[in-house]
Amino acid sequence: MSMKRSPPVLAATLALSAACSAPETMPDARVDRDATTTMDAAADVAVDASAPVDTGVQTDTGVDTGVAPQCPMGQTRCGDTCANLQDDATHCGACGNACPAGQSCIAGRCGCPMGQELCSGACVDPRTSTMNCGACGNACPMGQMCVAGACRVDCPLPRTICGAGAAMECVDAANDARHCGSCNNACPTPANAASACVMGSCGLGACSAGFANCDSNAANGCEVDTRSDARSCGTCGTVCPALPNAMGACAMGMCGLGACNPGFADCDGNAANGCEVDTRRDTGNCGRCGAACAPIANGTNVCNAGVCGIAGCNAGFANCDGNAATGCEIDTRTNMANCGGCGSVCGALANGTSVCAASQCRVASCNAGFADCNGAPNDGCETNVNTSASHCGRCGMVCPGGQMCIAGACIAAPTTVTFPSAGSTLGVSPATTLGAVGTNRYYQTGDFVTETFMRTSATTQLDISFSMNDFTAGCAVGQALSWNVLVNGAVVGTFGWSGGSAVNPRTVTQSYVFAPRPAGAVTLRFQATTTVCPGGNSWVWAPGGTATLR
Repeated sequence: MSMKRSPPVLAATLALSAACSAPETMPDARVDRDATTTMDAAADVAVDASAPVDTGVQTDTGVDTGVAPQCPMGQTRCGDTCANLQDDATHCGACGNACPAGQSCIAGRCGCPMGQELCSGACVDPRTSTMNCGACGNACPMGQMCVAGACRVDCPLPRTICGAGAAMECVDAANDARHCGSCNNACPTPANAASACVMGSCGLGACSAGFANCDSNAANGCEVDTRSDARSCGTCGTVCPALPNAMGACAMGMCGLGACNPGFADCDGNAANGCEVDTRRDTGNCGRCGAACAPIANGTNVCNAGVCGIAGCNAGFANCDGNAATGCEIDTRTNMANCGGCGSVCGALANGTSVCAASQCRVASCNAGFADCNGAPNDGCETNVNTSASHCGRCGMVCPGGQMCIAGACIAAPTTVTFPSAGSTLGVSPATTLGAVGTNRYYQTGDFVTETFMRTSATTQLDISFSMNDFTAGCAVGQALSWNVLVNGAVVGTFGWSGGSAVNPRTVTQSYVFAPRPAGAVTLRFQATTTVCPGGNSWVWAPGGTATLR
């Protein structure tokens, strides 16, 4: 049987079928899977040149031949990808040669597309780029654009061109605060707010943080600081209420405690009860929080107008130095300089010494012979109890009528007797006796006259006063003549003078204080002690002598 030759296509088909049925083998290590040249299909498969095969299209037969699929004409296999090395920015000119961002691959080289230039590492169109207009780095002024490589204002309606040259710009006069309604008509900046242009008219823009336009008057801007205004705290119209003894306050947009009223303070730090302490009167917080008034010695403290002081002293004490620190330092019950009150001095007393007792100046003691009988301390020991008939010897001891107080004892009134009297006893020499008793008599040595006084009370003193006439014609001139004075037999004194004197009468005064006091009668005697003068004449006792017992 003769075999006909198979057509080339059939032969290739048969070859592929045989390959599929053959055992699987590892690909040849000599085969470069990443080859950058197109493999010649005829090297592996014999194909009839007259067969109508489309070699530009890779046909997936579903059979693993162990050879990488072919890339279309003009492409190169780069890994698992077919790439046109002439225009692929990831594989520009060679596999893995990626162009920088913004650049393109042109004819196998990285660069900018047609009509663009590389400026600062980026591709820009110098015909339209405002930052690189006409050339790299040539930036157009603000508000201008780049047209055909030149900066100019391109301002479509309803926008308006303002300025000239480099200052030319396209503005929206309906809303631009710099050119509001017309070029260069800048809107003023309101207080605490941004300026604004609305429909070509200037107005109030947004308020600055913490401010508000509470009066709706754009002319004064956002006039209220809502962070601190107690009438619009946080928002317009939010009024911070007053607190006890304090005003309400706004801080950081929140209501709280404001300044305390004069004389008050917030000592507990609790805003809810306001300024709860009256520092004008609170002894624990006098003048300021925590300033406590110290205790007062012998008294009580007080806070008056914010200053610590003394409210009052305990009974019997006083604040005499005016110093609250020393308290009520004086015991007015016993203090001689402040007796019963400040400045009340117990001074020196007449006839005694003073003392402060029970807050009163009193007599502490009296000098001997004196007493405080009226109880008035200002006149001291005013009574002489040695002589006062109302307080004789002691206060309240009244002498009976007619008696006197002598040395603190009540005695009868003084007794005065004129002698010689009918009761006098004369002791004279008979030869010389002349006349009767009471008349002038002449005496010689040893002659005497005696007077006896009867007393009903103690006698303390005897006062004698008498006169005598000198009849001494027979006596020598200059002769000393004298008499003794005896009281109860004892000589208590003498008197005398020289004879021949022309002085008549002569008056003699004597006093005698009894010690001790005589208990009964008092006898007074005058007795001559001189020698009789020649001629028998001596002395004459003229009437008119007196003796007084006290």
